[in-house]
Amino acid sequence: MQVNIAQSFSSFWGFASLGYKLRGESDLFAGLENTFYTSLSVERAVNSRWSLGLIYDYREAASSFSQETHELLPYLRWSPNAHWDFSAFSIFGFTQDSPDIGVLGQLSYRW
Repeated sequence: MQVNIAQSFSSFWGFASLGYKLRGESDLFAGLENTFYTSLSVERAVNSRWSLGLIYDYREAASSFSQETHELLPYLRWSPNAHWDFSAFSIFGFTQDSPDIGVLGQLSYRW
């Protein structure tokens, strides 16, 4: 289950997600727990094609043998036209179960 809220403020966008993940039971992965998670982000349009953003993610521990995660994801989005977007993310984790650092690319097409 997840609820999303988005709001524009001039050249900025704010976005928030709050969710609860129902993991069920598994013989293979004993000890899984249902968890809350949240994400907060802000994005600023630099011009009609480029945007800069920052996302904060929090997730509760998924089991008794894992820990919660806290991550910060700065990103850059390029929109060459009305259909295509490319986003480049970097990831910085602040807990033992978060990645220390990472990179991610995302290509999106809208029709």
